[in-house]
Amino acid sequence: SSLQVEPLLKEQLILVTSDPSEIQAPSPDRYVHVDWCPEFLTQLTGAFPELSSPRVIVGISWMGLQHILKTHGSGFFPSRLVQTYIQQGRLFRVEAAASFELPAYVVYPSKPQNPLTLPMLEALHRKALAVTEG
Repeated sequence: SSLQVEPLLKEQLILVTSDPSEIQAPSPDRYVHVDWCPEFLTQLTGAFPELSSPRVIVGISWMGLQHILKTHGSGFFPSRLVQTYIQQGRLFRVEAAASFELPAYVVYPSKPQNPLTLPMLEALHRKALAVTEG
C-alpha cells in the first residue's frame, strides 16, 4: 500500500534566551540544542558556527525549554510555544538571530481502510490552520 504525504504546517523556530544579559549573543556553553532534524542542524551550523557543538542535546522541545527556564540558557523553539514566556518576561528573543522554518507533514495510507482516517485528517488540518493563524 502506498502512502500519501501532505504538508500540515510550518513552524517558525526562533532563538530565545532565559538570560536577558545574553540577548545580543547567547553563550555557546549554555545553548540547548533540540534535535529538530538534520536539515536544521546544517542550517544552524552555517548561520551560527559557534553553536555547532552544543553541550546539551534533547530530542523533545518541551524538555529543552524546561531546561533553559530552570538553568538559564538559550535554544531554538517554535515561536508559538515560547510566546507566552516572552510576554511574561521569562524568555527573551535574540532579535539579531535568524529564524528557521520547520515544515511538518502528515503521512497516511493512500487508500485508508479505517473509516475514521479521512475525518481525522480533516480535523488535524483544521487544528493546524487554527494554530498557525493564532
